[in-house]
Amino acid sequence: MKTLILILSFSAATLLVLKVLVVVLEPRMTFYPTAGLTARPDDYGMEFEAVDIETADGEKVRAWWMHRDEAKADILYFHGNAGNLSLWLPVFANLYHNGFNVAALDYRGYGESTGSPTEEGIQRDAAAFIEHYWRRFRDPESRVPVLYFGRSLGGFTAAFAASLRQPDGMVLEATFGDKTSLLKHYPVLGLLGIFSSYRLDTQRQLEGTSCPVLVIHGTADRIVPFEAGRRLFDGLANPKRFYVIEGADHNDLASIGGSEYWRQLDLFLAEILDGLD
Repeated sequence: MKTLILILSFSAATLLVLKVLVVVLEPRMTFYPTAGLTARPDDYGMEFEAVDIETADGEKVRAWWMHRDEAKADILYFHGNAGNLSLWLPVFANLYHNGFNVAALDYRGYGESTGSPTEEGIQRDAAAFIEHYWRRFRDPESRVPVLYFGRSLGGFTAAFAASLRQPDGMVLEATFGDKTSLLKHYPVLGLLGIFSSYRLDTQRQLEGTSCPVLVIHGTADRIVPFEAGRRLFDGLANPKRFYVIEGADHNDLASIGGSEYWRQLDLFLAEILDGLD
């Protein structure tokens, strides 16, 4: 009997330690922010406006509005879990020079945004960002569509933003349905995920939306496996397209896709415009 009590006590203590460990380490294992900025949009030939947006809990997040004449659409870009706005500039420049206006934010703790990132925190950041976009960046006379573009972890924040104010369409690139589905591909992290408080439930956030969704994923993605992207796509009730890029990893989708990548975006945009007529 004493042995059983000792085993149960040890097991309970071990579980408690694991729970505390996950609570402490989870933000550090989820977010990889880089402080400061090393470049600006005008270094890439883009006109832009920089603003600091106050969130509901008093943080200030930096956002850029990269605007051009005769844009095809406005893209609100939600970047992944690493870097900051300046490190994502090549992506913004590609979108801009292919005919899109681009609005993008740095989550709290990234770049020159204040605070430290958490799941709840980046949701507040996304809420403040889209409110500012629709109130200040968006031209009320504009008739171009609005797309939310979520990249990797940014798929979650884009989906959350869509649950607050639905765009005309969404692009989800190299992302996943929720944290549990992603951790299935990482056995050790999956075990720790039992104690996780983060859900990053992109799929659930989209349940109340009806806008078209374009899912983009590479078959050789080593960060968010292709199966996670397929599972996300299969679970969507929205009008949807799945663009598979053969041989593409997590960070080379546009370069591997080449001209076809941009053709797929234009086809998606054309479908949205048909639906708006």
